[in-house]
Amino acid sequence: MTSTSTEILRKKPNSELVIVGEKGKAGLLRDYNKQYLFTATEIGKRQLNFIDIAPVAEYIAQHEFDSATVVSNKFVSVLAFETLVNPLHPAPFWRERADLAEYEFEAERPDVMQSYFEYAAASQIYSALAENAAAELAARMTSMDNATSTYFTL
Repeated sequence: MTSTSTEILRKKPNSELVIVGEKGKAGLLRDYNKQYLFTATEIGKRQLNFIDIAPVAEYIAQHEFDSATVVSNKFVSVLAFETLVNPLHPAPFWRERADLAEYEFEAERPDVMQSYFEYAAASQIYSALAENAAAELAARMTSMDNATSTYFTL
């Protein structure tokens, strides 16, 4: 993930970073620490839940941006994972381009769309963190299995 993030940051050197997780923070610290806007390192250390993601989504929702990218690992198998790069659409995308003509809103549409944006951002971040957790647990399991096999062959 760090190498993919570095590639993206080389193409867009003035990017600002919102980082969730200790490994991402540590991997980008030396070269990009001045670009950190927000870091959340305690999320998912115990048990991952949606409530822990809320402060990150709220922070993102409070800031205007043209484009954002979510970089995460995707669990493929016990032996492999792949790096995903997904766009996170900004709030104006949901306000202007979302086709909601057939729906009626009790509240004002901009308020509803802002809430929807926060929920969509939180869902995307939660999904990425759940995939990361699966990939990390698979890597740990494989590592422990290899260590056990090595011990018994000695």
